[in-house]
This record gives sequence, C-alpha cells and structure tokens, in this order.
Amino acid sequence: MKSLTVKEMTQLGLLMAMVLVMAWVPYLGYISIGPISVTLIHIPVLIAGLLFGVKGGALTGLTFGISSMMIAMIRPAAVTDVLFVHPLVSVLPRILFGVIAGLGKPLLKGNPKKSIQILWCIGATLIHTVMVMSALYLVHFSKLSELGLVTSGMGITAFVFGFIGVALIEGIVGGVIASMAYGLLKKQVR
Repeated sequence: MKSLTVKEMTQLGLLMAMVLVMAWVPYLGYISIGPISVTLIHIPVLIAGLLFGVKGGALTGLTFGISSMMIAMIRPAAVTDVLFVHPLVSVLPRILFGVIAGLGKPLLKGNPKKSIQILWCIGATLIHTVMVMSALYLVHFSKLSELGLVTSGMGITAFVFGFIGVALIEGIVGGVIASMAYGLLKKQVR
C-alpha cells in the first residue's frame, strides 16, 4: 500500500474522530433498545475501509473497539454493555470488521454500481455482528445466562442469529449511508 497523503491522513483522522464523537455523545452512536445497543458507529469504519483499504479500516475499527470498551467501563446504557469491557468482545471484532470493510476497496474500485457497494457494506456489517455476538457468547456465557439472554441448551448459532434482524437494519442503514459518502469522498481523496 502506498503511503497516505496529508489530505488522506486528515480524512482518515476525521473519520476516526467521528467514531469518537458518536461514541461519547449519548444516543448518537449507540441507541439502547432493551438489553442491546444498536450501533451506527460502524458507518465511519465502512467508509474508511472503502476509501483507504485494510489499514484505514483497521485503524478506524481499532478506534471503534477502544471507544466501545471505554463506554462499557464509564457509561454503560444497556444491560449487556458492561460485557464489552473485555477486549475480545469489544476491540478484536471491531478491528477485524475494519479489515473486512477494507477488503472491499480493491473489489469495488472499478465498480460504479451503488448496489454492489451497499451489499458489501451489509455483508461486512452482518459479519461484524456474528463476530461480536460469537465473542459475547464464548467469553460471557455465564453472565448472559444470568441475564436470561441464553439458556443452557441454547447453542451459539441460536444466540447469534437472534441478533441478525438488528444487524440487517444496521447493515442497510450503514450500507446506504456509507455508499453515498464513499461516492462523494472518493472523488476528493484522489
């Protein structure tokens, strides 16, 4: 990967700053609905991945993960938010999500179709949800049982796919917004 220009570093820094602002302003990046938080913070990660590739996506994903862990420590809103203090739940899946988003850059480079960009973003968001929910299940099964979110007979597949509806909404909203922003910003990045 070629080194970033000052303009590209600035744009990447602004996307990372957007993640932080969305994390720290209540109900901007995390919207608590019952025991879960719906997130919109993934949108800047998608944009960074599409614009700057794997490294840009991973850096923005790292920012997302660390801010998620900090919010879980300082200001948990939903019942399950405190479980995100563990870095295998909050940080690692978000870095991998940024990498996955960044893998879309070379695939979408010559493809002007918005539908392909949106589908890529939806797919990346669904994979992100599967990674986070799997990590939650594997790391915090006993705590999830105490909260009544899993039963002893419930497998990881049933638990993870219980959140796919939320992930689809996040993916569609994020995919449309990220695709529009990518279309506007890719002309300026060059």
